[in-house]
Amino acid sequence: MFQLSVQDIHPGEKAGDKEEAIRQVAAGAGAGR
Repeated sequence: MFQLSVQDIHPGEKAGDKEEAIRQVAAGAGAGR
């Protein structure tokens, strides 16, 4: 199980940062499978 830090991501702070975080999460989930 991987911890998802969505609460750490502030909506409306940085769109790029959010996208990067999502990409990292996706990469982590893919690697975890």
